[in-house]
Amino acid sequence: MRSRTTRRRFLQTATAGCLLAGGASFENAVGGIRATGFQSPNEQPGIAFVGTGIRYHTYHGKQALKHGPCIAVCDVDSLQAGRALQVAIDHHRTAKRPLVIDAFEDYRRVLDNKDVDVVVVGTVDHWHSKIAIDSMLAGKDVYCEKPVTLTIRE
Repeated sequence: MRSRTTRRRFLQTATAGCLLAGGASFENAVGGIRATGFQSPNEQPGIAFVGTGIRYHTYHGKQALKHGPCIAVCDVDSLQAGRALQVAIDHHRTAKRPLVIDAFEDYRRVLDNKDVDVVVVGTVDHWHSKIAIDSMLAGKDVYCEKPVTLTIRE
């Protein structure tokens, strides 16, 4: 006798598998401490934040700064960029890291910086794909909020 899998059972099983495997997060994207428990400071990626609104202050900034130094912050709103810069400076001060952090209004200036290895895209949705693609073309790794695109063509 064949057992039929219901849609509900399929979704329950798939969801459980995803939860056990671990979801996509900044932790997984950037990587953590190696199995030996040691990570050289030279191996830490330089991180730049493009878009520094509420998500930066509540999640992105806190999570990303665990993995490497903030090299630059970028926001079209200079007030937001200034707040983000202060958060990064405060974090670097407590972590005893050097304070060389740039603030920009144009994300393309971030991409010109050779010290930036990872770009965290936290802008409004319609800018995600443009900034992510430009970052990848510049040789940077990208962590982007969802949705990455708004249309199939993007």
